[in-house]
Amino acid sequence: MDGTTDQQQQLATVPFRIRPSTGPRPLRLLSLFGLLIIAFVGLAIEIGIISGRLPPVGNAYGMSWSSTYKGRPDADAAWIGIAIPIVVLALSLFNLIREILYLKPRSRYWIEITSDGVGLVTPLTRRHYRWQEISPFTLRTLYMRSWRVLRIVAHAGGWRWVWIRSDDFTTELPGSRREAAARLVEVLNDLLGQVGAGRSTVMKIPAALKTEDATTLPEKSPVKAATVVRG
Repeated sequence: MDGTTDQQQQLATVPFRIRPSTGPRPLRLLSLFGLLIIAFVGLAIEIGIISGRLPPVGNAYGMSWSSTYKGRPDADAAWIGIAIPIVVLALSLFNLIREILYLKPRSRYWIEITSDGVGLVTPLTRRHYRWQEISPFTLRTLYMRSWRVLRIVAHAGGWRWVWIRSDDFTTELPGSRREAAARLVEVLNDLLGQVGAGRSTVMKIPAALKTEDATTLPEKSPVKAATVVRG
């Protein structure tokens, strides 16, 4: 790592953890806020229709609900329409709960680097993969609704895969989301090539990545300041 992309680097000694970054996530929060507003407005409209304070769905949107649901009251058709904002609201709440569980300070969520492999610890699971088992890391884009999720992926043999949500760890790295994710891919592949091959246990990584000593309990070990060196 030559430091041309991020000038400040830190020395990380194996074993260590990479913690979620604390940088802003404006697009994610904006998307979440928008989904909540859509769900609230949709529910308000549908409740108004059922209560009789608003015209039936067919009249409001110029659609003939009576022909689609022949013999059923407009209120019944409106109840079917409620399912859409409820689903949107459920997805929004899922994202919000994930933010609280995974990204709050001192949450049980990190990438763990050891001499024999890489692990991903979450509030719900703990997975460890030996260096000899995994392929080089790559970056993939998953499309969820209108939002792109960047995932760092490596094959760990058979049906096993390493999946890392890059946005959770790279918001303080310079550049765009994709450039920051690519930087973390580079770091993980350097670790795979150096630590995995037994060549080194001390690595230079970007200072913007939050690291801590993995030999102490995370609950009692505050995230330490990076030992900054010029690359």
